[in-house]
Amino acid sequence: MRVIVCYKKFLSRYYLLTPLVLGALMRLLNLTRRDFWYDEAVTGYYAQLGWQDMILQLTADTHPPLYFASLKIFGYFFSYNVFSLRFYSAAWGIIGIIFLYFFSKKLLGKKIAYFTLMAAAASPFAVQYSQEARMYTMALALTFLALICAAEILNSGGLKNSLLFGFISGLAVLTSYIALIYLFFLLPALIIHEYYKKKRFRIGNFIPAVFIFLSIAGFWILPMYSQIPTTGKKIFWVPDPGILNFLNLLQSFIFGLDSVSEGVSPFHFLPHPFDFVVVYFLSAAGLYLLVKNFRKNSYFIIFGIFAVPAAVFFYSLSRENLFLPRYLAISSYFLFMALGMLISKVKKFQAAAFFAAYLIFCVFMVTRPANTGYNLLAKDIASFKNYRFYVLNPFDYAVAEYYFGKKKVILFNSDNPAYNPSGWLGLNQGLERKTDLAELKNDRYGIVIWNDCLPPQNLPKEKILRRYDNLYLLLF
Repeated sequence: MRVIVCYKKFLSRYYLLTPLVLGALMRLLNLTRRDFWYDEAVTGYYAQLGWQDMILQLTADTHPPLYFASLKIFGYFFSYNVFSLRFYSAAWGIIGIIFLYFFSKKLLGKKIAYFTLMAAAASPFAVQYSQEARMYTMALALTFLALICAAEILNSGGLKNSLLFGFISGLAVLTSYIALIYLFFLLPALIIHEYYKKKRFRIGNFIPAVFIFLSIAGFWILPMYSQIPTTGKKIFWVPDPGILNFLNLLQSFIFGLDSVSEGVSPFHFLPHPFDFVVVYFLSAAGLYLLVKNFRKNSYFIIFGIFAVPAAVFFYSLSRENLFLPRYLAISSYFLFMALGMLISKVKKFQAAAFFAAYLIFCVFMVTRPANTGYNLLAKDIASFKNYRFYVLNPFDYAVAEYYFGKKKVILFNSDNPAYNPSGWLGLNQGLERKTDLAELKNDRYGIVIWNDCLPPQNLPKEKILRRYDNLYLLLF
């Protein structure tokens, strides 16, 4: 009996331990299994530039500076290798689910917050983007911390809460512009939600926050304005969204899919049309049960899931296409809150069975193989000390440049040798390129890297020197 009492005390005190350990393990395991892709390679490139060069590069990009600046400092102490750069994102991913728990607890109560935390900890989608060396998890964590501060202002007021909200909001916006969009939509919705619960609201409580926010984020207003495309599209390789992309988006959030995204392979996928049937049924049933059982709180959560994706969808129809799951990851955490609300209505055994089935289902879904060629080649780079690598497209050049350094990599754009991609991010400083195939053939110390995951697919695999997973090293 005494053992049972002690066990219950342990559970009551450390009940958060299980989801936090699960979430941490899932985010920290296999961080270096996949190769970097183009965006991550650009991250590594920025982080290793000098401060002035990094700021100049960022003004030509579409992102604010805080993530890259903080990652640069982190990498200075812990290295700029694949593990360190992805560990930084994973750490923010863990912090993010903690902030999600406290925000859910403040709005919906302890029980729902716990199930929300479980859903976020186990989510393949949340894990995937916690293991990518980009700013998404940092922006997500800071956005939810800002929402916690906003909820504190609405509940108890206070100058300290207002100043903290302005400060954290400024940091979130300097991490990713998508945070500004979410705060623009979610803050008024949160104010309305809390007003109908307490029937009081003082706008003056937010005035100090506005001044602090402008003080923090104001210095980047001009660079931000210059980053807005006036003609054409910067993300030209992403097709315009269609109405079915909403189902793709929910599919991504639930199963860790990224079928809307271009440039990075999804981890999991379901065969069509089975995926749409499952997602449509789960979405319709979930929304119905949510409104039926949680009428007062459900509207804010549903707004959090769909409002920003809908706004971004309509914006993307006529302007820059931003309707990508990674840009809308904050909405996925509201989906986890909705899931936590629904699971809280069932018995503990049923809730445990649900999470077990969900994890098993995700494990046994079709898994697309991760590319590991660059990581394997990097481990064996000493074997090619006196050689230089020719890469056959700008995407591969950016990745190879990160792994092996600018002096060891030459671009031969096999699709169109005359095309100069020096305006691409990560390729616009000291790009060395060749336009004549004869130069490759006559280079005694030149080795061609042929990536079988990227074009050209019809390159003859003659004189294969060595193979590293998806990479073939060729001698002409």
